[in-house]
Amino acid sequence: MEPKPLLPPMPRPETNSKLEIEPAVELSVKVEQALQKLPQLGSPWATPGPPSAGNGTKGYLGDGDGGPVGPGKGKGPVGPGDGSGFLEVSKCGPPVGPVILHKVEPEFSEDARRAKLQGAILIKAMVTESGMVREPTVQRGLGLGLDEKAIEAVSKWRFKPGMKNCRPTAMPAFFEVNFRLL
Repeated sequence: MEPKPLLPPMPRPETNSKLEIEPAVELSVKVEQALQKLPQLGSPWATPGPPSAGNGTKGYLGDGDGGPVGPGKGKGPVGPGDGSGFLEVSKCGPPVGPVILHKVEPEFSEDARRAKLQGAILIKAMVTESGMVREPTVQRGLGLGLDEKAIEAVSKWRFKPGMKNCRPTAMPAFFEVNFRLL
Protein backbone atom coordinates (compact mmCIF):
# COMPACT_ATOMS: atom_id res chain seq x y z
CA MET A 1 0.00 0.00 0.00
CA GLU A 2 1.38 3.37 -1.00
CA PRO A 3 1.24 6.26 1.46
CA LYS A 4 -1.26 8.93 0.58
CA PRO A 5 -0.02 12.49 0.63
CA LEU A 6 -1.66 14.84 3.13
CA LEU A 7 -3.08 17.98 1.63
CA PRO A 8 -3.71 21.13 3.61
CA PRO A 9 -7.37 22.15 3.90
CA MET A 10 -8.56 24.40 1.14
CA PRO A 11 -10.04 27.71 2.29
CA ARG A 12 -13.63 28.40 1.36
CA PRO A 13 -14.07 31.43 -0.82
CA GLU A 14 -15.80 34.59 0.40
CA THR A 15 -16.35 33.89 4.10
CA ASN A 16 -16.78 36.72 6.58
CA SER A 17 -15.84 34.81 9.69
CA LYS A 18 -12.36 33.85 10.76
CA LEU A 19 -13.44 30.29 11.49
CA GLU A 20 -16.46 28.88 9.79
CA ILE A 21 -18.41 26.25 11.67
CA GLU A 22 -21.12 24.31 9.98
CA PRO A 23 -24.32 23.94 12.01
CA ALA A 24 -24.75 20.54 13.63
CA VAL A 25 -28.53 20.66 13.19
CA GLU A 26 -30.41 22.75 10.71
CA LEU A 27 -33.95 23.65 11.66
CA SER A 28 -36.43 24.45 9.03
CA VAL A 29 -38.30 27.73 9.16
CA LYS A 30 -41.50 25.85 10.00
CA VAL A 31 -39.91 24.25 13.10
CA GLU A 32 -38.60 27.61 14.33
CA GLN A 33 -42.05 29.17 13.88
CA ALA A 34 -43.69 26.28 15.74
CA LEU A 35 -41.28 26.69 18.67
CA GLN A 36 -42.19 30.37 18.94
CA LYS A 37 -45.91 29.53 19.12
CA LEU A 38 -45.59 27.09 22.05
CA PRO A 39 -47.50 28.23 25.16
CA GLN A 40 -45.50 29.33 28.20
CA LEU A 41 -45.93 26.59 30.74
CA GLY A 42 -45.87 26.71 34.53
CA SER A 43 -47.58 25.31 37.59
CA PRO A 44 -51.39 25.40 37.36
CA TRP A 45 -51.49 26.26 41.10
CA ALA A 46 -49.17 29.26 40.78
CA THR A 47 -50.47 32.77 41.35
CA PRO A 48 -51.32 34.70 38.19
CA GLY A 49 -48.32 36.30 36.59
CA PRO A 50 -45.22 35.11 34.87
CA PRO A 51 -44.79 31.35 34.32
CA SER A 52 -43.91 29.51 37.51
CA ALA A 53 -43.15 25.98 38.58
CA GLY A 54 -44.77 26.42 41.97
CA ASN A 55 -47.61 28.08 43.86
CA GLY A 56 -45.47 30.73 45.55
CA THR A 57 -46.36 34.38 45.20
CA LYS A 58 -44.82 36.58 42.54
CA GLY A 59 -44.41 33.60 40.24
CA TYR A 60 -41.92 31.95 42.58
CA LEU A 61 -41.14 28.24 42.72
CA GLY A 62 -42.52 26.52 45.82
CA ASP A 63 -44.76 27.89 48.57
CA GLY A 64 -42.77 30.93 49.66
CA ASP A 65 -43.92 34.51 49.51
CA GLY A 66 -40.53 36.14 49.63
CA GLY A 67 -38.11 34.14 47.55
CA PRO A 68 -38.06 32.05 44.43
CA VAL A 69 -37.70 28.59 46.01
CA GLY A 70 -39.26 27.02 49.10
CA PRO A 71 -41.47 28.29 51.91
CA GLY A 72 -39.24 31.24 52.93
CA LYS A 73 -40.85 34.54 53.95
CA GLY A 74 -37.84 36.77 53.45
CA LYS A 75 -36.11 38.16 50.37
CA GLY A 76 -33.61 35.35 49.92
CA PRO A 77 -33.90 32.71 47.22
CA VAL A 78 -33.83 29.36 49.00
CA GLY A 79 -35.32 27.47 51.94
CA PRO A 80 -37.66 27.79 54.89
CA GLY A 81 -35.94 30.68 56.67
CA ASP A 82 -37.65 33.84 57.93
CA GLY A 83 -35.93 36.99 56.81
CA SER A 84 -33.35 35.70 54.38
CA GLY A 85 -35.22 32.70 53.06
CA PHE A 86 -31.98 30.67 53.03
CA LEU A 87 -31.64 27.18 54.46
CA GLU A 88 -29.54 27.10 57.61
CA VAL A 89 -26.09 25.95 56.49
CA SER A 90 -23.21 25.43 58.88
CA LYS A 91 -20.58 28.11 58.46
CA CYS A 92 -17.94 25.43 59.00
CA GLY A 93 -19.09 23.31 56.10
CA PRO A 94 -19.51 19.54 56.15
CA PRO A 95 -17.94 17.35 58.85
CA VAL A 96 -14.21 16.83 58.32
CA GLY A 97 -12.21 13.81 59.46
CA PRO A 98 -9.03 13.93 61.54
CA VAL A 99 -5.79 15.11 59.91
CA ILE A 100 -2.46 13.61 60.98
CA LEU A 101 0.02 16.04 62.53
CA HIS A 102 2.69 13.68 63.94
CA LYS A 103 3.38 10.13 62.80
CA VAL A 104 5.68 7.59 64.45
CA GLU A 105 6.96 4.85 62.14
CA PRO A 106 6.55 1.32 63.51
CA GLU A 107 9.51 -0.92 64.25
CA PHE A 108 9.88 -4.46 62.94
CA SER A 109 9.68 -7.28 65.44
CA GLU A 110 12.70 -9.62 65.42
CA ASP A 111 10.53 -12.60 64.38
CA ALA A 112 9.09 -10.70 61.41
CA ARG A 113 12.55 -9.47 60.37
CA ARG A 114 13.97 -13.01 60.43
CA ALA A 115 10.97 -14.29 58.42
CA LYS A 116 11.30 -11.29 56.03
CA LEU A 117 7.57 -10.63 56.52
CA GLN A 118 6.22 -7.52 54.81
CA GLY A 119 2.72 -6.12 54.34
CA ALA A 120 0.05 -3.80 55.65
CA ILE A 121 -1.96 -3.89 58.84
CA LEU A 122 -5.37 -2.24 59.07
CA ILE A 123 -6.19 -0.64 62.41
CA LYS A 124 -9.46 0.90 63.58
CA ALA A 125 -9.27 3.49 66.36
CA MET A 126 -11.06 6.47 67.84
CA VAL A 127 -9.42 9.89 67.40
CA THR A 128 -10.51 12.04 70.36
CA GLU A 129 -11.45 15.71 70.46
CA SER A 130 -7.89 16.44 71.59
CA GLY A 131 -6.33 14.52 68.67
CA MET A 132 -5.21 11.46 70.65
CA VAL A 133 -5.68 7.87 69.45
CA ARG A 134 -7.80 5.66 71.71
CA GLU A 135 -8.93 2.02 71.53
CA PRO A 136 -6.82 0.87 68.55
CA THR A 137 -7.78 -2.60 67.34
CA VAL A 138 -6.36 -4.69 64.53
CA GLN A 139 -8.88 -5.30 61.74
CA ARG A 140 -6.46 -7.09 59.38
CA GLY A 141 -3.12 -8.22 60.78
CA LEU A 142 0.11 -9.92 59.76
CA GLY A 143 1.22 -11.67 62.96
CA LEU A 144 4.78 -12.35 64.18
CA GLY A 145 4.57 -9.34 66.52
CA LEU A 146 3.88 -6.76 63.79
CA ASP A 147 0.26 -6.25 64.91
CA GLU A 148 1.47 -5.18 68.36
CA LYS A 149 4.18 -2.95 66.88
CA ALA A 150 1.57 -1.27 64.66
CA ILE A 151 -0.75 -0.57 67.62
CA GLU A 152 2.21 0.78 69.60
CA ALA A 153 3.14 3.19 66.79
CA VAL A 154 -0.45 4.35 66.03
CA SER A 155 -1.03 5.05 69.75
CA LYS A 156 1.73 7.69 69.51
CA TRP A 157 0.27 9.45 66.45
CA ARG A 158 -1.24 12.92 66.96
CA PHE A 159 -4.03 14.48 64.92
CA LYS A 160 -5.87 17.68 64.29
CA PRO A 161 -9.25 16.34 65.46
CA GLY A 162 -12.22 15.87 63.19
CA MET A 163 -14.67 18.77 63.05
CA LYS A 164 -18.46 18.69 63.14
CA ASN A 165 -20.70 21.73 63.67
CA CYS A 166 -17.62 23.95 64.16
CA ARG A 167 -16.36 21.84 67.09
CA PRO A 168 -13.63 19.25 67.51
CA THR A 169 -15.34 15.86 67.62
CA ALA A 170 -14.21 12.34 68.45
CA MET A 171 -14.42 10.22 65.31
CA PRO A 172 -13.60 6.64 64.38
CA ALA A 173 -10.86 6.23 61.80
CA PHE A 174 -9.05 3.47 59.92
CA PHE A 175 -5.28 3.47 59.51
CA GLU A 176 -3.07 1.35 57.29
CA VAL A 177 0.36 0.68 58.78
CA ASN A 178 2.88 -0.60 56.24
CA PHE A 179 5.86 -2.78 57.02
CA ARG A 180 8.52 -2.88 54.28
CA LEU A 181 12.04 -4.27 54.43
CA LEU A 182 14.70 -2.24 52.63
